[in-house]
Amino acid sequence: MPQPIIWTLLRQPSTDTETLGVLIVPSAGLWATVEAPWVPAGGTGIDPGKPYRSCLPDAVYRLVWAFGPQHGPGIYLEADNIASVSNQRPKVPRWANRLHGGNRGKDAHGCVCPGLLHFGADDHDYFGGDRGVLESTDAVKAINAAYRATGAVVDGEGDESVEVLLYISTDYGARFCD
Repeated sequence: MPQPIIWTLLRQPSTDTETLGVLIVPSAGLWATVEAPWVPAGGTGIDPGKPYRSCLPDAVYRLVWAFGPQHGPGIYLEADNIASVSNQRPKVPRWANRLHGGNRGKDAHGCVCPGLLHFGADDHDYFGGDRGVLESTDAVKAINAAYRATGAVVDGEGDESVEVLLYISTDYGARFCD
């Protein structure tokens, strides 16, 4: 079996309105990202965040091309094969997470929205003071093309032995949009 292809999402700590990051896709470059802020799910043990309202927990996710009943085809983060980065839990109970278009944290719905660049609160008053990403539709198209170029299975075609993993980690001390 070939070595997995690793994509990496490095994020800043969440604010009250969003989580900003940078997605590193080998052979396709760097992409700005925005997610919802961290929203605890509550309960006991390690918190996976509130589904559909929180950014994704730091973990390693398998990326798969799938057809979702609400959102159609695209890159989904496969929940059955999620491992914690901290190794404090074997699985993270999140589902239907994907890479899709959106400009602000409130557009993410618990998923990751890539863009060509970040904008800051002072850059675009028409976004109501939020921070986020611009040109998300173009970024999603390019990232989908990069996924297809890996040779992984897309629409029933491709090499089943090709595995694409997304490593998500928060707080590398970098500030991407200051």
